[in-house]
Amino acid sequence: MHAGASVCTPARAAILTGRLGPRTGVKKNFAQSSLYGLSLTELTLPELLKPQGYDTLAIGKWHLGHSDEYQPTSRGFDGWYGVPYSWDLGCADGTNGVDWHDGVCSTSHKRYGCPTWWGDDNMCKGCAAQSPGIPVFLDYTIVEQPANLSMLTTHMTDYATEFIRAHATTGAGDADGTAPFFLYYPMTHVHAPVAYHPKYTNTSTAQSIFADSLRELDASMGAIVDAVAEAGQTDNTLIIFTSDNGPWNIKCDWTERSDGLSGSMGPYLGAYQTSTLGGGGATGKFTSWEGGHRMPTFMVWPGVIIPGRVDNHLLSHTDIVPTVVSLAGGELPTDRIYDGVDLGPLLFANGGAGEADASEDPYVYHRYLLHDIAPYSLTETDNVQAVRVGDHKVFFSHCGASACNEIYYTCSRDGRPTKRTLVFDLSADPAESSPLEVLSDSAAALALVEARTVLRDFEMSLEDDFHGNTDFSHGSHPDSWPCCNPDNLSCRCGESVGALGALGGSTSAEQVRDNGAVGVGGAFVGLVEALRELATAKAEGLLTQSEYDGLRQAAMVKAKQ
Repeated sequence: MHAGASVCTPARAAILTGRLGPRTGVKKNFAQSSLYGLSLTELTLPELLKPQGYDTLAIGKWHLGHSDEYQPTSRGFDGWYGVPYSWDLGCADGTNGVDWHDGVCSTSHKRYGCPTWWGDDNMCKGCAAQSPGIPVFLDYTIVEQPANLSMLTTHMTDYATEFIRAHATTGAGDADGTAPFFLYYPMTHVHAPVAYHPKYTNTSTAQSIFADSLRELDASMGAIVDAVAEAGQTDNTLIIFTSDNGPWNIKCDWTERSDGLSGSMGPYLGAYQTSTLGGGGATGKFTSWEGGHRMPTFMVWPGVIIPGRVDNHLLSHTDIVPTVVSLAGGELPTDRIYDGVDLGPLLFANGGAGEADASEDPYVYHRYLLHDIAPYSLTETDNVQAVRVGDHKVFFSHCGASACNEIYYTCSRDGRPTKRTLVFDLSADPAESSPLEVLSDSAAALALVEARTVLRDFEMSLEDDFHGNTDFSHGSHPDSWPCCNPDNLSCRCGESVGALGALGGSTSAEQVRDNGAVGVGGAFVGLVEALRELATAKAEGLLTQSEYDGLRQAAMVKAKQ
């Protein structure tokens, strides 16, 4: 399974639209001061599911725009609880997490942990430096800022599982009228700063920060699976588990260093790039090497997909939209081109065993994949850096990102990819270490010709396709940033304004442990629902601002009790 891009925002756009960045215009990340988001002309998966009667909920990291009209609840989701972008893009509360913004947000003129390790003091000056504390949203409202990273996964898991249990039935469409549901849960794990509930400290065999965070990730995913079972929906639910991009190598591989905050790329090393021939750097996140976009993926549907089956077909995150919409009985719009295909015939044929040989059927098999140009390079007008042709992969340009503890960059130190044609046979060389000699290798020569044809056809399709025209403009003052309290350098919510810190928001490890991941669940979910009702009442003009503030504070006091 391959991500639609090798960095957060473009990869998530591909998952939710079924279209690659050159079509949607999403080719880099949105930031704290972004004014816009994923183009409003793009249709998201929940928008395509709503006509089929689905209840929809987003939990976790969004990263597709945080202005009201670009938030999840404006893009097809009935509700949202989570963070608008990566949880390292600002300071945060909590008792652990290792990064340049970790620890307690300072109310002084400089933040905890400053200056940054790369020497940028501007990121240490609070709201005035375009970097507010990490906000937590409930629909359109900031309910906590700075976020308590130690409790965030606990709260997200509680809310997600309550949503699932609310759909308890013996099957969607039964006489009890329970609607089918779509839960989108992009976890904040295992992105740096790799924070987690203190109860997971040293619970991993490796007893490392990254491994401990995997424990919490696993527990959260397990709670989701258990909730589906408790709701009686196990045999009626497709669960897809994947990731948006490869390891962020600058944070160092946790399997090689005990303090590493990055995952492992396994055999997908991009060894040619890391050698002197390739120019050096790393080959995970931000790059078009296999380690940047090749994702381990699990699809589970008891009774439909045979368990334990390992599939080596060439699949893409862009396939999720066509597959899910088809399963729901919907149809894709015909006014735009989709880069994904419906995987139903492959996943569900022959009692879940798949086709005996799907390679001849273009509707269940990608012979080609296109890998977008590395984001933030100085050649963003280019669209494709590499093309996959069966077992072969053809690079038309390449670059590396920052390796462990290097100065930060995303595509070579000068921001320019190397224009060089390379052909690799991934079936024999998954490390991409030795490019083939096109002049003497007929298979490589054919792959190159085919890749050039695919690239030409793709570029021509962009001329006729519906374009998203996503706007990446940034604001320059606090009004453009998600900020609960602009008078505070960290945007820290006042007591009468917000802060779910009332439920585990303390910066004391002992107090966080006392709250507990399980014990806080019922109170937290009850508070979330109460705050949602109050926000709705205020939006409808039923409450004044002062009435809203008073009732909100009362709800949080009650929840804390």
